Amino acid sequence: MKSIVYIGADVHKDTYSLCAVEGATGAIILENKVNASAKKIEGFIGKIKGMRVDLNDADFIVGYESGCLGYSLCRELKDLGIECVILATSTIQGAAKNKVVKNDRMDARMIATNINNTQCKRVHIPTPEEEAVANYMKMVDQHKNALKVIKQEINAFVLRLGFRFPGKSKWTLKHIKWLRELDLDGYNKLTLEEYLHDYETAKNNLERLEQNVVELSQNEKYKEKADKLKCFKGIKEKTAMTMIANTFDFDRFNSANAFAAYLGLVPGENSSGQKENNTSITKMGNSYMRKAMVEAARACVKGKIGYKGKALKARQAGMSAEIIGYADKGTERIQRKYHKLLNRGMPLNKVITACAREFSCFVWGMMTGNIY
Repeated sequence: MKSIVYIGADVHKDTYSLCAVEGATGAIILENKVNASAKKIEGFIGKIKGMRVDLNDADFIVGYESGCLGYSLCRELKDLGIECVILATSTIQGAAKNKVVKNDRMDARMIATNINNTQCKRVHIPTPEEEAVANYMKMVDQHKNALKVIKQEINAFVLRLGFRFPGKSKWTLKHIKWLRELDLDGYNKLTLEEYLHDYETAKNNLERLEQNVVELSQNEKYKEKADKLKCFKGIKEKTAMTMIANTFDFDRFNSANAFAAYLGLVPGENSSGQKENNTSITKMGNSYMRKAMVEAARACVKGKIGYKGKALKARQAGMSAEIIGYADKGTERIQRKYHKLLNRGMPLNKVITACAREFSCFVWGMMTGNIY
């Protein structure tokens, strides 16, 4: 039986702290700090083989935490013929955040001992194209957040000056006209003008980016999945592409609950003796996906149960009766769950989270063909 050596790498921009342990015993073989290079890790493995003749034929597996380097180091090591895995930071046992003493060497040891830990989740490695689309969707989300911040700044600014919009809905043409006609002078007038300029720029940029997302969703590679997801109330092009780009392959999850766990939407557990207590959701998963799922749930539960507006009907046009029926069933079930939990007195944020978890299960079913 071949020996296995696990190499934990605590990676930073300029240096890697490395720790090699024997798979069979957990004994430390070698520790070192090297310059940030895949070739240096290859040299570290060569040094181990020079020290230990019995490990010349061993399998070496390098692991590091998901973080600043993304997938680049993993791909570089695989190009050198070295097996590499990326570990989800939130699932690593003995993580540094729980330690009183923290340093790079101890982190490398901790990573090395977790590589073969079945409780520690390995990050899915996307193709470069999949990663590029995911990066684009994150950038669009950042622009959306930037616009939101500008709106908040403008609202706070005019309120501090004693102005209150008399209409019902803000950020309409009527609201913008009201803002531009406020009786201001001096630097207050200049400040609002600059704010509104930033608002228009951010708004136009976001509209341009979201149009690109619409076009991307019609790309041959994504169209079928995106069209199916858009059959749900609450999911349009941006949300659909965020889900597709950050999940890559839905079939790698063997159940709806496994997919919900990937999003961090399942309850945690705090057990002692014979008592099992569920805690709040783990949040141990893809934060972008979790946010998209929560936003979709908020949109899904609005309005009358079972009602379908013109936009949703247009998105469903041309889809099969089975797809539409499954989407409608999921939408109605989520809406009924929302009202049921609210009537029980559950706090709104917990209700939305529960609906998002339910929604994620229907999304998994739609994407894997489990719709019957």
